[in-house]
Amino acid sequence: MISRSLKFISGLCALGLVTAGCSGSDSDPDKTLTVQFSQGQEAVYQAYAQNFEKANPGVKVNLQAIATATSTGSNLTVITSDNAPDVALVPGNSPAYTSLVSQGGLRDLSAVWTASDLDKRYPEATNALTEFDGKHYAIADSTSYYSVVYYNVDLFQKAGITAPADHRITSVQQLADMATALRAQKIQPLAVGGKSGWEISWMLDALLPTATTPEQMTNYLQSWRAGTDVTAKYTDPGFAGALNQIKALGDAKVFQEGYLGADNLQTDAQFQQGQTGMRLEGSWFAAMIKEANPNLKFGWMLLPPVDPAGKTQLTGSATPQFSIPTKAKNPELAEKYLNFMLSDEQQVEAGLKVGGYLPAVNTVADTALASLDENVQQMIADSKTTGLQSGWTSTVPSTLGQALVDPQIQALLAGDTDAAAIQAKVQAALETTRTK
Repeated sequence: MISRSLKFISGLCALGLVTAGCSGSDSDPDKTLTVQFSQGQEAVYQAYAQNFEKANPGVKVNLQAIATATSTGSNLTVITSDNAPDVALVPGNSPAYTSLVSQGGLRDLSAVWTASDLDKRYPEATNALTEFDGKHYAIADSTSYYSVVYYNVDLFQKAGITAPADHRITSVQQLADMATALRAQKIQPLAVGGKSGWEISWMLDALLPTATTPEQMTNYLQSWRAGTDVTAKYTDPGFAGALNQIKALGDAKVFQEGYLGADNLQTDAQFQQGQTGMRLEGSWFAAMIKEANPNLKFGWMLLPPVDPAGKTQLTGSATPQFSIPTKAKNPELAEKYLNFMLSDEQQVEAGLKVGGYLPAVNTVADTALASLDENVQQMIADSKTTGLQSGWTSTVPSTLGQALVDPQIQALLAGDTDAAAIQAKVQAALETTRTK
């Protein structure tokens, strides 16, 4: 689960429909575009819609708010019906996406890829994530980084800790030494919300790519789709290595006291109030720190790789969200809308300035990112040079990934299970998922 600080508009129009401008329905049907979005993210998609209308006089955008539960349930019937929206919300990490593509329910977005030059403007990880059978059927409009280790600069100085210049913790021992030095100053070390339901498995997302080859990692991200060959099994050594590294971090006491029973709000507050030296969070957390404690100086690091010869990359979430149904009434206009969303200008004007989202494309000028915290700007620069790795739990279906694995890793850290048992359960879940 990835949480973001969002701005909300004051209300919704009738029947749960948010209409840009909330005007009447007397516009030309041929100039009306129906666009779905995830409920709770009204402000940013209202901005995209209004800006598109302004750039295309005579066009009307009707926005439909779709609840999370609905997006993988009853909305699928709508997408394949004669009343299909022009731009549909389709979570890419759900079997529903695979089903829609397999049954011909979504349009090939090759024209969007070409027009927006996404082969170059998307990070490699995002490009691979949106591919299905050699084609693309969905776009991602934003990126988030997570499994980031924030640290308190003043507390590090007090404990005599020098943070790595390249933001990379090199080993479990180095992180354990940081924790020991902080505890010597009566400061709790790395704060983790163990019962949040997602933070424990975030660490798996960061570590798994450092325990596998790029080919194995790609297969882990895609093998849940029926028809994709399984070349990397969850019973393989790489998956075990990532799980055992998390166990090693727990054994080395790098986490705060009582971390398995702590929630994310509690641990956020502890770091913001200077009670912990480190905090495992996401790119959005930088703005939250600034708001809660403007005087707190902080930096960021990444967890140590499983293979010491490897280099941990930032973990990103850019799950495909938007598709064009085969039965869309205005498919060409819908393609134009997606290209508009992916333009550098709109990635800034709507996504960044209104929603606080990080751009999905890598061509936004550095000057346009100046409003972001300097740490987040550093992360963006790092992702361009070192690369960005899609997080496993934010890519595969939750029943295979986060919902299954997070409680299992909690049990692993509590000493109630082992890596082999978890591997067997995930492999069994893979086979079940592939049959759906």
